[in-house]
Amino acid sequence: PRVTALGCSLTGLVGAFAAVAPEEPLDATAAALAAFAAAGEAAGRGAEGPGSFAVRFLDALHALDAASLEADARIAAV
Repeated sequence: PRVTALGCSLTGLVGAFAAVAPEEPLDATAAALAAFAAAGEAAGRGAEGPGSFAVRFLDALHALDAASLEADARIAAV
């Protein structure tokens, strides 16, 4: 979708995750990226355009919890 301000949103989310895990900045960043991606995928499934995507994305971020993130995240150790 053609949506603006998602980079700024991701930066804010990484900052929030890093604030609760300051000793593990890499893990916090990976978790924030996983949460952002999971919310984006959930939002994209029902979005009809950039306006509805933005609203659905915020709703998906709000609904995200540890269990759903663990189920939906696609993170692999390398």
